[in-house]
Amino acid sequence: MFKNDLEFSTLAMRHNIKLWDVRDVPTELPVGAGRVLSLDAKIILTVGTDCKIGKMTAAILMEEEMKKRGLRTAFIPTGQIGILIKGYGLSIDRVIGDFMAGATEQLILDHGKGADYIFVEGQGALAHLGYSAVTLGIMHGSLPDFMVLCHEPARKCVVESSFPLPALDVAISQYEGLISPYKKTRVTGIALKCPEMTKADCQKEMDRIENWLGLPTTDPMQFGTSRLVDAILKE
Repeated sequence: MFKNDLEFSTLAMRHNIKLWDVRDVPTELPVGAGRVLSLDAKIILTVGTDCKIGKMTAAILMEEEMKKRGLRTAFIPTGQIGILIKGYGLSIDRVIGDFMAGATEQLILDHGKGADYIFVEGQGALAHLGYSAVTLGIMHGSLPDFMVLCHEPARKCVVESSFPLPALDVAISQYEGLISPYKKTRVTGIALKCPEMTKADCQKEMDRIENWLGLPTTDPMQFGTSRLVDAILKE
C-alpha cells in the first residue's frame, strides 16, 4: 500500500497531504447478521452475468434518476472506483471472507440513513469462479428488495475463462434463489452494456430480451434508466 511507501509518505508529510488508500479496510468488522432487515428503506442491488459489466454505472445512474424525481436515495460504494466517485465506502474484495456480509451491512446502516431507496454497487458475479465469493458476501449483506441484472450481449465467455456466460433466465433464478431463504426478492430489470453494438442493434436486443423475460431492459448509458426506476417504484 502506497501509504507505507517511504517516498510517498515523506512527500505527503512535507506538503501536509493526507494519503488515502481506498483499498485499505478496517481491522474490526462485524459478521453478517441481517441487520438491514430492520430498515424501512428499499434496497436495490446491481448484479451481473459477469464481472466488468456495468453494475456500478447502472446503480449510479438509477440513483441519479430517482434524485431527479425528488426521492430520498443513498448510494453504497463497494469498490475502489465507486469510493473515488462518492468519497466514502469500502472495497469489499479486500475484506476477509467471514466479514464481507457484515461489512456490507455496516456500510448500508452508516450511509443509508434517511433514504427511502438505497442503491448498492454490486461486485463480481456468481458465474465467475474467482470473484463469486465477493458477490455472495454483498448479496447476503445487503439482502436486497430488488435486483437489476447487468449483461453484455456481445460477450460469450466469462472474463479470464472459457466458461460461457449463463443465460439470463438461469442467472435470474440463481440470484433470486440465494436471497429467498431470508426475504422475498426479485430481479426487476435488465441493464445492458453494448460497446460493440450499434444503437439500433442494441435496441433490437433490448426488445428481444423484454419479449422473452417480460422485464424492462435498457442500456443505461445510451437510453437512460427511467424504465428500470419505474419498475422499482411500481413494486
